[in-house]
Amino acid sequence: MVFENNILAGASGVESGYVINQSARFNDADSPELSRTYSISAPWTLSVWVKRCEFGSENLILGASGGEVHFNSDDTLEAEGTTTSALFRDPSAWYHIHVSDNGLYVNGVSYGSVTTTDLTDQTLFDDFDGYVAEVHLQSGTNAYTNFGEVNNSGVWVPVSAAAGDTYLTFSNSSNFGNNSGTGGNWTASGLTSDDQVNDSPTSNYCLLNTIDPLTTGTLSDGNLVTTGDATVTIRPSSGQWYYEKDGVGVSYDADASGQFNPTLGAGSYNFGQLAWADTGPTGSEQELRATNLPEPTIKDGSEYFQTTLYTGTGASLDITQIENSTFKPDFVWIKRRSGLDSHELEDIIRGTKTRLSSDTTNAEETGGLTSFNSDGFTVDGLVDTSGKPGSNYAAWQWLAANSTSSNTDGDISSTISANTTSGFSIVSYSGSGNANDTVGHGLGVTPSAIIVKPRNEADNWIVSNWESGVSAFSEKLKLNSTDAANSASGFVTAADSTTFTLGSDVNVNGSGRDFIAYCWYELEGFSKFGTYTGNGSSDGTFAWCGFRPSFIMIKQTDASSNWFIFDNKRLGYNVDNKRIEANSLSEESTTNYIDLVSNGIKCRSSDSNVNASGGSYIFMAFAENPFGGNGVAPVPAR
Repeated sequence: MVFENNILAGASGVESGYVINQSARFNDADSPELSRTYSISAPWTLSVWVKRCEFGSENLILGASGGEVHFNSDDTLEAEGTTTSALFRDPSAWYHIHVSDNGLYVNGVSYGSVTTTDLTDQTLFDDFDGYVAEVHLQSGTNAYTNFGEVNNSGVWVPVSAAAGDTYLTFSNSSNFGNNSGTGGNWTASGLTSDDQVNDSPTSNYCLLNTIDPLTTGTLSDGNLVTTGDATVTIRPSSGQWYYEKDGVGVSYDADASGQFNPTLGAGSYNFGQLAWADTGPTGSEQELRATNLPEPTIKDGSEYFQTTLYTGTGASLDITQIENSTFKPDFVWIKRRSGLDSHELEDIIRGTKTRLSSDTTNAEETGGLTSFNSDGFTVDGLVDTSGKPGSNYAAWQWLAANSTSSNTDGDISSTISANTTSGFSIVSYSGSGNANDTVGHGLGVTPSAIIVKPRNEADNWIVSNWESGVSAFSEKLKLNSTDAANSASGFVTAADSTTFTLGSDVNVNGSGRDFIAYCWYELEGFSKFGTYTGNGSSDGTFAWCGFRPSFIMIKQTDASSNWFIFDNKRLGYNVDNKRIEANSLSEESTTNYIDLVSNGIKCRSSDSNVNASGGSYIFMAFAENPFGGNGVAPVPAR
């Protein structure tokens, strides 16, 4: 598979105004398909948007069983003999699939080369299960950028394209095979007028969530009918919402009742993609679709957080960010992926060439980062940053304020670099040894997570356990250790919108010690400091984030376990199986632990580090893009 610079992948890289108004729902049990007498000589081009509802079974797109383009029973995608390593099993959003002699592309990313062969009377979507929109099948080799592009926020979106031989929009519910292209109409079977729905790549609707193990019922009819309990794919945390069960209207006030995440019972549901049987939403109520979610503060996660991969040279090296946006980082965390070397953490307050290591208790040492640049950073030839020619490195980068300032909000004065937009601050202070002294963090909102490390003494990294509550941090964890959470007193004990409160323990407030603290608050659509309970199954827990993650760090709190770091670059597709341990100098290793999906995390392993039965876990996650929201394009499936 080839990963391409998203800035270059789009035809123009601008916000797309192209709207797709509807799709066709294909229910496998009804044996649906589209057929036509025709022939197309190679080369040809296929472009289609699909939203999958069934996994673990072959789902055909073009051709008969084992034919030209289809999802295999292991959820890989195959086109003309080219099979992806990636597994496509995200039921919450849409995929764009492009096949031509230019290659196989999903959401603008190349998954290998393709050589098309002549087509004769092949069917479309034979026994497919899910939703289909904007179908193009045409002679010739057309670029994938003729059918989609990356918008200003880094989201792959559809664009208007020339019709060619076949162009199916499904705008005629009495004739799903109506062809707006130059060829003849297709014959639809296994479809009724009820299968024309409002769900589309530009207006993504809620479904019952087939990858959440809390969904115990059998799903059908486009994941709108369940025989038992089911959860949902869209979970707003505020606002008034409306849906129907068995034709009866249900109102839900998330402002009063909390996040919309009910376990729905057996029945037939409509979240707005079908015509309302009852009165429909009234007043401030809204139907459950991604574009009705609140407008996110951050639409492009790469403006504030990025993962950059690079190869060491043994000498000074400029590392340049290549995501949709660039920024000057204030906090850089580097790990050599292919060697037994410590992590290197450097920040704007402590300055360049001053490292701490998350896997040790060491005090500050001489580091290898020599400058923070406008679009990345520069490292020298130290082994942990560039010193092994040919070795692979990962760098996680956060934007704070690009400057430092004094803060006198607390009992102890601090130096801070705070970004109130993204919810991240770096705080430096000197300990007093006095219990209940406070330190200003500069965020203006109560932090969700705080990590503290002594700078001038060898001692532990203390992590507040946000599982025990935000305003009263009653437990601690150690980033440099596999230890379970410890309820010992004397560490970070509380926080509010201006300060956090220290105990007298030397790890956070030793007299004569200097400290660095990294503070974050949860920002909807960009960051999540969440919890989940493991189920000990390869069909593991689903954790809602409200965005497509670009970075995840997970730790079990009630037992010994590693701090596992995953990101969207070191493999780039599901199963996202490249892990790094924050508490260890071990090299990167390959596992099959999690899927990163359009709205959260799906555990795919029973390994106790991520999914022990009954185990309690915390995770911190940062977004590639928000799942949806007013004024933004719905993020594609992953």
